[in-house]
Amino acid sequence: MKPALMKDGTEERLDIFAFTESENMRPEPFNVRFIPRNEGRAAIILHEVAAARENLGALNRVSSIEKPAFV
Repeated sequence: MKPALMKDGTEERLDIFAFTESENMRPEPFNVRFIPRNEGRAAIILHEVAAARENLGALNRVSSIEKPAFV
């Protein structure tokens, strides 16, 4: 996992202190790139994302997790 790329091709700078201000602190949304080592690992990640959505979706109404896109 690496920071997302900006339009000029440089990596976005991540703010390590970007958290919500509430009793249940969460990181603010940020963009990343997933770069799997091979197709087998990419398939595992996609499978685990689908399982997590199914198993945990009812517990997390705030998140807007999307299907990962690989570079």
